Amino acid sequence: KEIQRRKAIEEDRRRVVESIDVLNTRNTEMEGQLIDARMKIDNLEKLLEQKE
Repeated sequence: KEIQRRKAIEEDRRRVVESIDVLNTRNTEMEGQLIDARMKIDNLEKLLEQKE
């Protein structure tokens, strides 16, 4: 029973680590998209300033 319990705990731990990895990857992707969006906004603001 102790061995089964340890295996179950290890499996839970592995799933949690996997989930964290997935979330970290998504977070990194979203940060990249945010940076891209900020750059586009900056470029649009510069274009607007040039037109004025």
